[in-house]
Amino acid sequence: MSIKKHIPWYGRWWAITIFVFIIAMIGSYLSENTTNKESAPKIYHTKGEHFVAISKEIFGKAQDYKIAKDLGALDELSATGKIFYLRPGTEVYRLDVTFTGLVKIRAKGTTIELWTYREEIY
Repeated sequence: MSIKKHIPWYGRWWAITIFVFIIAMIGSYLSENTTNKESAPKIYHTKGEHFVAISKEIFGKAQDYKIAKDLGALDELSATGKIFYLRPGTEVYRLDVTFTGLVKIRAKGTTIELWTYREEIY
């Protein structure tokens, strides 16, 4: 016969803390990404500090090239129009946000969707 030691709920504070943190993160993400269909979408503005890319994959490649300081590869992406900078103050709509800090935007008056850092828009 084995005797199990009973651990009171306050002895499991770390599990409760992690559970509450995860629920808060999920709630924050869901509230940020839900849209109200009855109101006009919020207009954001660009800072002009970071490049934008025409796809999430190209943005990832450009990030890798920037980290590796491969300016030739970045110049090639820029010359082909796959990455570029938006002028500061450009009005954009935020279409999607990822947990990794990327945001999909669309400039007002255009149909082209672009990817950039979340910090690029305000």
